[in-house]
Amino acid sequence: MIKMKLRKYLLPLILVIGLMMIFFVKGYEVKPQIEDNGRTTFTMEEKVETIKVYITGEVLNPGVYEMDPEDRLDVLIGRCGGFTEDADVQINLARKLKDGEMIVVYKIASQEIAYVGIDLFNYASEEELMQVEGIGETLASRIVSYRTNKGMFSEFNDLLEVEGIGEKKLQLIMENLNIE
Repeated sequence: MIKMKLRKYLLPLILVIGLMMIFFVKGYEVKPQIEDNGRTTFTMEEKVETIKVYITGEVLNPGVYEMDPEDRLDVLIGRCGGFTEDADVQINLARKLKDGEMIVVYKIASQEIAYVGIDLFNYASEEELMQVEGIGETLASRIVSYRTNKGMFSEFNDLLEVEGIGEKKLQLIMENLNIE
């Protein structure tokens, strides 16, 4: 008698557990609810996860914003009120945001500013980059394209990610800039 009851409930139990596992993996949360008659029903709700991103610099309302993990930079810029008049808007607004990241929107660089260290590669125009011995038009274009699509360079070794810059080219560029 007990074995028969066990068999009667075993298949539905296995199905419920299987469905719970599928929805768990797909980003759904299964919530059991006990009804007045003692039956257990299950409801499935999509999990809502958020990320936090800090934006500062030349935006109207800098701060930490809670965002959807699929949001892109243009959504964040909209939430913080947009750019100031002095903002350098030459950034990739279509890139995805990452949890915990800090985004700095810089001022438009004037022609009189001398770049220090890695800032040359983060802010200089293609024309300015071509003034460095070892950087031609193609490489300057690749550097600007890389930083627009992937973000700022944090150290000189990040330049190795740019197509056309290997160890020797990087060493030559650094020597020409008097960087050790």
